[in-house]
Amino acid sequence: MLNLTQEEIKKEQRKVIERLIENYHSLYEIISSPEGILPKVDLDLAISCLEPSEQKVITLTCLQGYTLREVESMTGIPKSTIGDLKKKALDKIVEKMLER
Repeated sequence: MLNLTQEEIKKEQRKVIERLIENYHSLYEIISSPEGILPKVDLDLAISCLEPSEQKVITLTCLQGYTLREVESMTGIPKSTIGDLKKKALDKIVEKMLER
């Protein structure tokens, strides 16, 4: 059995949540099932706490599966800014999800 510190456990939880969110569009059926690993209600609540620009980026990239380049062409926002917004939004979502 592994003896992890609370900090190490939180770090691992963060990694798992980030991966789930980034692959949300392909994992939707698992996530939304009654025994799903990541309750959809919690994810929706976490996303609703984001700034509008962060919500848009997360919705387009993680929930709908668009690439950064595709989002850039749809929104006119530079790809680097989209990447920054996505990272910031994922950090906020992970923190919100870990609060539960």
